[in-house]
Amino acid sequence: MVDKDYRHPEGGVTLLNRHFKTNPQEFAPAPQNSPIPAGLMQPLEPTADLGRKRKRPVAQTSTTAGTAAASAVASTPAAIAATSNAMPGGSPTLTACSVMSGAHSVTGSRQKNEDSYLIDAPRHLWAVSDGIGGAPFGEVISRVCCNYAARAWDASLNAPSVEERLQATIAQIDAYASDLSDLLGHKGSGATFTLAHYDGRLVTIASVGDTKAFLLHEGALTQISADGRVSSLTNALDQALGYHLNLRPAFASFEPHPGDVLALCTDGVWSTQTMLRLQTALQDGHASSQQIATDGNPQHMAYSLVEGSDMSDNATAVVVLFDRQEEFALFTPTLA
Repeated sequence: MVDKDYRHPEGGVTLLNRHFKTNPQEFAPAPQNSPIPAGLMQPLEPTADLGRKRKRPVAQTSTTAGTAAASAVASTPAAIAATSNAMPGGSPTLTACSVMSGAHSVTGSRQKNEDSYLIDAPRHLWAVSDGIGGAPFGEVISRVCCNYAARAWDASLNAPSVEERLQATIAQIDAYASDLSDLLGHKGSGATFTLAHYDGRLVTIASVGDTKAFLLHEGALTQISADGRVSSLTNALDQALGYHLNLRPAFASFEPHPGDVLALCTDGVWSTQTMLRLQTALQDGHASSQQIATDGNPQHMAYSLVEGSDMSDNATAVVVLFDRQEEFALFTPTLA
C-alpha cells in the first residue's frame, strides 16, 4: 500500500542540488521554445510529447500505417501495417482505425504540476502519470515514467503478447524510477502510471495506481481500468512506481470502432466529477470541435475534461479519438 498523502521534510532539495552539481547534464534546462525538457527528461523520439503546460497541444494524427519507424516497434509482427500498397503476390490486410490524440494539463491550486503525459504517435503509445502528492520530486518521477516509456517499450520487442510487453515495459520503467528515487534519497518519491497501446486490432491498457482509463462508445462512458486504490474510502494506492515493488499492473482491452474515444485521466480529473459530467465533457468537447478541422477534436475533448474539474489538484487528460477505418497491407519486418 502506498499513502498518496505521504509528507517528507523539504531537506530533499539539498540532496537534489548536490546531485545536480555532480551530474548537471541529467537536469539540463529545456531548449528555448521547446515543449520537451532536455537532459534526463529528453524523449527518444521527437514526436513524444511530455506536456506539462496549460496551453492546448496540437493533436497528433496517425494511422497504423503511420511511419516507417512504427514497423520496428509494433507489438507483434502479425499486427504491423505497411506504409505501402499490398506486397507482390498478395499479402493479408488489416482494417484498422486511424487515430488522433491530444492532451491538456493544469496545475490547479497546487504550487507545481506533478502530472505528466505522453503521446507517442509512431508507437501508438499514450500514458498519464501522477507524482505522489507531498513527496519531494513527484514531478520528476512522473515525468521520468512517461519519458522512459519509449525506450522500455522498444527493449521489450520480443515479448510474446501485448500484455506481456506492457508488463515488461512497466517493470523497466519502475526499476529506472525506483533507482532514481533512491539516488535522490527519498523513499516516498513515486508515481502512478497508466499506459495504453493500439496494435491495429485492440487497445490494451496497463495501469498502476489510480490514473484511470475511460471509454466513450456510442455516447456512453465506461471506466475500463481498475480503481487502483485500497478502497473507495481512502486515497491510499494499492501500488505505485518508484518503490521497488513487485508490480502487477491491471490490464484492460477493447476493440475500437470509428467514433470511440479513449480518455486517460489523473485523479484531479475523475475524482472531482461524476461519470455523467465526464461523459458530457467529452461529448461537448467533441461537438464544439465540429466547427473546426477534424484534428482539433481530441484536444478540445481533453480541454473540456480538465477544465470541468474543481482545480483543487493537478488535472491531466490524454484523449485518443478513433476515426474512420482504413485497410493496410501487413508484412513481417526484418529488424536490423
